[in-house]
Amino acid sequence: MENMLNYVHLRKDIPFSFRPLNWVDLLILNELSYVDWTHIVQKEPVCLPQACQSYFKMHTAQEIEQRFCFSKNIPNLVMDLQDTTRYQDVRITHYQEVYDEEKMIQFGAMAFLMPDGTILISFRGTDGTMTGWKENMRMTYTDELPCHKLALAFLEQVLDSIPETTSFFGLVKKKVYPKIYVSGHSKGGNLAMYAALKTAKYADVITKVLAFDAPGFRSSFIDSVKDNPVLKKITNYKPKDSIIGCLLEHNEKEVVLDAEESGLLQHDTFSWKITTDSYLPLKELSITSKETLQLVDRLLLSKSDEEKKEYIDLIFSIMDRLDITNVSNLSEISLKQVMLGFLELKNMSNDERKFIFDIVNFIRMQTYSWMKTQKK
Repeated sequence: MENMLNYVHLRKDIPFSFRPLNWVDLLILNELSYVDWTHIVQKEPVCLPQACQSYFKMHTAQEIEQRFCFSKNIPNLVMDLQDTTRYQDVRITHYQEVYDEEKMIQFGAMAFLMPDGTILISFRGTDGTMTGWKENMRMTYTDELPCHKLALAFLEQVLDSIPETTSFFGLVKKKVYPKIYVSGHSKGGNLAMYAALKTAKYADVITKVLAFDAPGFRSSFIDSVKDNPVLKKITNYKPKDSIIGCLLEHNEKEVVLDAEESGLLQHDTFSWKITTDSYLPLKELSITSKETLQLVDRLLLSKSDEEKKEYIDLIFSIMDRLDITNVSNLSEISLKQVMLGFLELKNMSNDERKFIFDIVNFIRMQTYSWMKTQKK
């Protein structure tokens, strides 16, 4: 069965004029929001193949490996897109990245200009940094984070930049909006949904919102947007063993699709099974997904907001003291860090120790196959 890399290989010479833009193309372009395009995409739009070529000139293999420790296929995708007829006229623009450890912000967004004028606005999901993961987990007890405000501002900034067209010998000026897609994977999908639901200015011109295995919102936010007509434009695509995409509350349309791997590893969109232009739909989520979500609910989500904050702060305070700043650090913990870990556990209450052991065991079970791959 095909995945995104197969798709790029097999269709690299097929232009959009022959096979129009489809769901798989949008998923592929969305995945590029995880790439650091700093100093490559600046004021002027840049053709996608050119940007991909520049990326490998500006970053070492070690830098690339560390950045994409959570998905090693992203660099392969960037490599393949250096030479392709299908995407040669796609342009990247409005790249933005914000990273602030003190304010706990990890944000990235970009826009793609398609040959026919279609615009795709894509938001980055959680990357490999602990700052990004802590920001992500704060969504369990906070309605709105700084990244949400940044997403709304970015969406409106991109659409504000669409030039006016003139008619009747320049006497009449107005904006003519092309098809506008808004997308994001994981936290990026949550940001895409939030921005689309919160913009009063451009709600009518958004064509569709594509969230890829994106967590939802707290019930208070869900209640505030239940009558918003933009909800009908949102679809959340989830693999059959989805965990991240089922967290919190949801009232958008859900589509379940088939995928390789299992459990949390299906969160990686490269495991999703695709056809020549779409996904392979399934009727419902797997038993594995439902059982895992029950466990997550017991461990964290069923607790009060105060308890959620306390336990999440506990997890990341330990990470800070062990000097773990990136997911990649988890596979290379030193003896010194192990000893510090024992000291931390000794100073905890019984409830705190139990919570930490339960969380570690959950992560170990969900990422066992991934960790084995990292050690090869």
